[in-house]
Amino acid sequence: MILILSIVFFVLYLTLIGTVIGVGFYRQLTKERSYFSEGQKIDVADLIVLIPYRNEAHRIQPLLRAIGRLKTLPQEFIFIDDHSDDGTDEVIRKELEIENYRILSSPVNNAGKKRALRFGTANSESKYILTWDADVEVEPDYFEHISQLGEADMYVLPALMLPEKFLEHFYE
Repeated sequence: MILILSIVFFVLYLTLIGTVIGVGFYRQLTKERSYFSEGQKIDVADLIVLIPYRNEAHRIQPLLRAIGRLKTLPQEFIFIDDHSDDGTDEVIRKELEIENYRILSSPVNNAGKKRALRFGTANSESKYILTWDADVEVEPDYFEHISQLGEADMYVLPALMLPEKFLEHFYE
């Protein structure tokens, strides 16, 4: 009898805990979120975009076209070359139709993305730094949305993946 009561009590306890956790998750998922602030906004003119790359000549053109379509430009784009040998820097110079960009060469050969970003940060002067991969694409009003964000120590912005192949739908 005690065993049966203990089992019933345990099942009811688990049901109650499950309900509380489930309601909490549901509320978080349906909660209206706003990252836009009424206070101090980010000034895009104070923002630098760092873009490290290594051998991206065959994949960087969509990014360069997206930059060309931007309605608002940041202070500067800094491309950091991690010793590419496929002519990515030539593609950037040829296809990028803006003037406010630089190409820096990482001082250490094949040092990786993190070191390239550190190098780019050390060679930039800005209140805000944004990092992009060399194969991203952004909408023309991207920086209008960024300018609506309130000041913060750090933002981690979402990336939208657009699947092309069957398995990529699972990755998305």
